[in-house]
Amino acid sequence: MIHVVLSLLTKFYWKQAGQKIRVGTATSLNWLKLIQRITGIAIIALALLVVVSGLDWYVIGLSPLLPFAQHLSYDIYLIVLIFIHVGIGAKFALGRRQISGSAVNATLLIAILVPALLVTWWDTGGMLMTIQLNGIQPTKETNKVWVEDLQLDFDPSEVDTLRPDLFNSGYFSAFDVLVHLHNQGLVELEYHFNTSMNTHIIDSLNGETNWWYRIFYDAGWPEQNAFRMDHYPWKDGAWLKFFRETPTELGAIYENFREEVNRMNVNNGSVIIPRVTIDGNTVRHEFTNVTVTRHNLRNDVFQDGVITAIDVIMSLGDQGLITYQLQWYETIGTAGIVKSYWVDGIDSDITHGRCGFVYEAGAQIFRLTRNHIHLPSDTRILNSPEYGFWICL
Repeated sequence: MIHVVLSLLTKFYWKQAGQKIRVGTATSLNWLKLIQRITGIAIIALALLVVVSGLDWYVIGLSPLLPFAQHLSYDIYLIVLIFIHVGIGAKFALGRRQISGSAVNATLLIAILVPALLVTWWDTGGMLMTIQLNGIQPTKETNKVWVEDLQLDFDPSEVDTLRPDLFNSGYFSAFDVLVHLHNQGLVELEYHFNTSMNTHIIDSLNGETNWWYRIFYDAGWPEQNAFRMDHYPWKDGAWLKFFRETPTELGAIYENFREEVNRMNVNNGSVIIPRVTIDGNTVRHEFTNVTVTRHNLRNDVFQDGVITAIDVIMSLGDQGLITYQLQWYETIGTAGIVKSYWVDGIDSDITHGRCGFVYEAGAQIFRLTRNHIHLPSDTRILNSPEYGFWICL
């Protein structure tokens, strides 16, 4: 705030600057001062827009003028302008200390451009840049998996599932890919099915123990998870890696799996979630002991009777506790392969622009961390999680 006040109070001679530019006598210093002043004013304006549109989250009545969706659009321009403004300021600060020269200028230019481009690339999902990080984002035409640093190819049409109780023919999980690589002789795998956790466990992979996985779909990114690897559906364009995890983290994940199975056994095989929260722009619900029933929305992928996270919303609708809207998306933004149903509306809160509903389900110890994975709710199989929440962003 001090910097904003000083910027507004400091005089800048716009007329003289404009005249020098018109007659061609403006120096590089004049240009830098002009750019710094313009970016400073733009930063103040954008900061105000970001703050006001952000406050619309709390429903202050400005939605028609500055909806929350704009909050997500303005911030990228604000960040890039800050890089430019601060970089020019650093140039002047170094000059006052007699530190200058082509090397200094080049360093400052790199310090401005590199983070600005990276932020832009991240915010746009790579649309404005074609950088491909090797081993991070494969092309959609490839089907690759990493076992630590070992990259392996596979043919999805040759993969069978070890969970025909969950998946229909032609569909399979992340764990099935690993078993397929073992059957092809590409890795050495020992595993078993653990009934108390309702999942397959890796005993050893290439002679090592304590393995876990990361996976993400098209236009996603690697993220930690606490989701059974033989439940996570493979999708075209996915990225998958198996890596060594700490025994402590694996122990916490496995204990969560046991608790879910125990909870389901206590409820005689029914999925009953102790707490479900819906936090929207205008509505907030807290439900306890929600019984979730099957709707077979994705019986193209799963066997009839498999319960997924989207069944929570549909069950609440069946019980007359909420109204909801579902929408099928082939693509979303830069994600070219989506092919899932999404919750587009709950009661009076409806998806708009870049804003929509996101969700979590799982154990409280993994809240906002390993539970928050970008797996569409219609393909996230539920056992009996400790909680679930939907929030409108």
